[in-house]
Amino acid sequence: IEDLIHEGQLLPGSALDERALAEQFGMSRTPVREAIQQLQVQGLVRVVPRHGAFVAKLSVRELLGMLELLAELEASCARFASRRISAAQKAELVKARDRCVEVAQRKDFADYDLANLAFHQILYEACNNRYLTDQILAIRRRVGIYRRNLFEKTGRIAVSAAEHLVI
Repeated sequence: IEDLIHEGQLLPGSALDERALAEQFGMSRTPVREAIQQLQVQGLVRVVPRHGAFVAKLSVRELLGMLELLAELEASCARFASRRISAAQKAELVKARDRCVEVAQRKDFADYDLANLAFHQILYEACNNRYLTDQILAIRRRVGIYRRNLFEKTGRIAVSAAEHLVI
């Protein structure tokens, strides 16, 4: 269910039909109900008594707050990585950065999304702080549905590639 939310197959505000989900996954409603409870704890699902469960919607204020926090956490991650990166990781990062620049010049949005993810993954590993990385990944997953097609926005791909050059 979580993957369906993150992949955009279940959009914010969508009702979650326990029976249909149980049928889709070939199981009884009990594990589906338990999964919905776990997703509610994570903030991905909102349960309204006598109305059902829904994919949670973030308000503009909540989304902006999460994006601000994500930016700060990623800046900390880059700062730690700059002090802790190994020679092999640095070589990988330079290669990933060059890939981002090359793909950005072609304006291949789907490929850039993958190249950008690879670049960030190397930074996350290089910061050598699993707790920081876990928080970043949790926020990225939480706001991912709202960031779909981010790089297709005018000029965003060039800005991102330029930021990678600075890092």
